Amino acid sequence: MLQYIINGLQSGSWYSLLAVSIVIVMKASDVPNFAVANMGLVGAFLAYSFVSAHLPFGVAVVLGLLGAALFGVIIDRAVIQRLGDKGHFPLLLMTIGISLSLAAALELIWGTNSLSLNAPWSNKTVHLAGQIINWDGIVTIATGLVIAIAITWFFHTTAGVRMRAVAENRSAARLVGVRISRVSGLAWGIGTAVAALAMILQTESSVLSYTAGDALLVPAFVAATAAGFTSPVGAYVAGLVIGVLENLTGGYISTALQSVVALVVVVLILLLRPSGFTRTALARREV
Repeated sequence: MLQYIINGLQSGSWYSLLAVSIVIVMKASDVPNFAVANMGLVGAFLAYSFVSAHLPFGVAVVLGLLGAALFGVIIDRAVIQRLGDKGHFPLLLMTIGISLSLAAALELIWGTNSLSLNAPWSNKTVHLAGQIINWDGIVTIATGLVIAIAITWFFHTTAGVRMRAVAENRSAARLVGVRISRVSGLAWGIGTAVAALAMILQTESSVLSYTAGDALLVPAFVAATAAGFTSPVGAYVAGLVIGVLENLTGGYISTALQSVVALVVVVLILLLRPSGFTRTALARREV
């Protein structure tokens, strides 16, 4: 069981980081970003290119994350803010269009072959409680936890408080001098960087391809839904729970049912608590 739980925490960390990215963008711009995985892949492919150019892995990852953050800001300024007054549906369709366009662009630039993004700890193992555990999983779980803590801290900084103010009441935030466009750009930059980190961790554990984010998108949105699209911590925890449930289901019942777990979870959420289970979501609903 320990092996299933660790594997579940690893895959859950990928879901969690993407879910946190979704929540960050929702809090600032009120846009459900269906392009989150493919936008994150931009950073992963950039990191791969830097590694291929013989840069140290850590440097390549940092440059990939910075490139992803810049890309997120560009998408926000060039597309999202221009459609900000058109309503939710056009913005939702736009993120789907961005996702499809990015998939085609990634395929065109880096090809259809699966690539390897090898980290210094790839293929290394450690013995834990009689189980052989890959270092990939340990690094992924630890990184996800650090990012969750960092994002929680960020929302208590001045920039984070402004983002929370925009999430609660955009009109009131604008009246007290908060620049909505700047907050939105910051959210898209941070959110895309977090998504890129998720995709880097996922692809260095498996393979890097333009379709790598497809299987992660639904569980990530389910985790964000469980958090009411308002709580990064709630989204992080929900992602871990989904990952563990998937692996336990695959291990003890059938691997064919693993992909069904996220759908069952989202149905239960929509039936039992449509606004999400986190305290932040409930508080916002009562306002």
